[in-house]
Amino acid sequence: MRSRRTSLNTLSDVAARMNAQIVAAATVLALIALFAAPAYSQSRGPDVTGTRVFWITASDGIDTVREPYAVAVP
Repeated sequence: MRSRRTSLNTLSDVAARMNAQIVAAATVLALIALFAAPAYSQSRGPDVTGTRVFWITASDGIDTVREPYAVAVP
């Protein structure tokens, strides 16, 4: 004869399944943000002697980061 599971065990099982789903969803969203979401654009920045500076803008839809990217000009 099987023993009946208590409601505490059932709630624990539900919580474990929910945690697994949350981790899976977070992993999928992280992969999307890493590979698909960043929109890169370049715009010319100010010239520095002997170099040309491009500004690289990266955005994942939440945060936007701008960083200078210097290229030597012969």
